[in-house]
Amino acid sequence: VSSGSTLKEVVNEMAKNRYGCVLVKGLKGGVRGIFTRTDALYVLCQLLSDPEDDFRIMNIEDYLTHHQKLAV
Repeated sequence: VSSGSTLKEVVNEMAKNRYGCVLVKGLKGGVRGIFTRTDALYVLCQLLSDPEDDFRIMNIEDYLTHHQKLAV
């Protein structure tokens, strides 16, 4: 992915293609870094732990039920 990609774009690509990590290309074409599944989970954890945000906390079973309905 390019260094200008949004987190949403990167995480969507990773999930859609089942990637565990992606290489981040710098502006001059070289590898700037690696964004991993663990990095994505860290960002999610930070978002969910912010009391100012209105994210709905969903338990895993509810998530899986909802996700499976979308996949059908």
